[in-house]
Amino acid sequence: MAVDSVNNNRTAIVTGTAIAAGAAAGGAYGWKSANILEGDEPRDAFIKSLAKEDVRDDKKTINRLYDAWKKLSETGNLEDIKDNTIKQNIKETIDEKLGDKPSKESIIDYAKKMYSEEDRKAKLQQIEGCSLQAAEKRAKAFAKIEVPKKGGTLEELRKILKDNYKLFDIEVTDGNVDEAVAKYTKEEFGNNVMLIKQNINAAKRNAAEYPIALKNNIINWFESVYDIAGKKMRELPKNVDEDTKNFSKLVKKAIRNFKTTSAVKWGAAGGGILGLTSFVTAKVMGKPAVIEKDCDCPECEAKADAIKDNEEV
Repeated sequence: MAVDSVNNNRTAIVTGTAIAAGAAAGGAYGWKSANILEGDEPRDAFIKSLAKEDVRDDKKTINRLYDAWKKLSETGNLEDIKDNTIKQNIKETIDEKLGDKPSKESIIDYAKKMYSEEDRKAKLQQIEGCSLQAAEKRAKAFAKIEVPKKGGTLEELRKILKDNYKLFDIEVTDGNVDEAVAKYTKEEFGNNVMLIKQNINAAKRNAAEYPIALKNNIINWFESVYDIAGKKMRELPKNVDEDTKNFSKLVKKAIRNFKTTSAVKWGAAGGGILGLTSFVTAKVMGKPAVIEKDCDCPECEAKADAIKDNEEV
C-alpha cells in the first residue's frame, strides 16, 4: 500500500487565510462587545484604562511645560512657544511675577529658575506615584504586612518597618536600614510599642482606602462628561471650564483605545482559534487518498496511477 505526503503549501494557505478571517471577525466582535459600562456603572477595566490615559496625559502636559520653560530660558521669546495653551499658562505666570512688559533678560533669568531636569523628573515621579495603578500596588503591599493582633515587641515592630521601610517613607542614609528604623521609631513615637503599632495599622487602612477614593473620584469626573443612561458623551456648554473640556477629550480617547485594545485581543484570539481549526481541517481535507494495490498486474497499476494523477491535480 502506498501513501502520498500532505500538501503543506495548501495547508499553509488555508491556515493563513483562516487566521486573517478569524482576526477580522474576532476584532469586529471585540469592538462591539467592548462595552465601557456594566449595568448602570462604568466597567472597572475601563476606569483603570481611563486612569492610565489620565496619567499619560498629565505626563505629556508636564513635559510640554518644561520643554517650553527650557526654550524660554534660552531665547526669552514667548513667540518661540508653539503650544498656545502652554504659552498662555507661562504668560500669565510671567505677567504675575515680572509685570506686563518684562525685559528679555528678566524672562530668561526667571525661566532658568523655573526649569530644571531635576524638577521635571520629580514632577513626573509624583504623577506616577499618585496614579490609581500605584495606589492599588501600594495597597496590595500594605495588605501583606501582618501586625500582631495582641501584644508585640519593639523588635517585632521594628522588623516590620525595616522590611517595608520604603512603604513607610523612612529615610535611609549610608544604606543602614536598622539605624534608620531605630531613629524613626525613637523620634516619631518615643519607642512606644502601642503608638508604633497604631501607626502601622493606620497606614494599612489608608493604603487600602486611597485607591477606592481615587477610583470614585475618577468615576465622578467620568459621569460629569458621559451620559450613562444615554450611553453617549454629554454635550458640554460653551462656557465650560478648560479642565472639563480637556477631560472630555481624554474620555473620548480612552473609549477609543479601550475598544481598540479589546478588538486586538479578540482578533488575536479569533485568529488563533480559527487558524488552528483550519489547520486541522486542512490536514484532514488535504490528506491524499490511500492508494491500495491488490497486485502488480498492468490493470491495477493503471488504476493506481489514475487515482494518483487525480490527487495531484
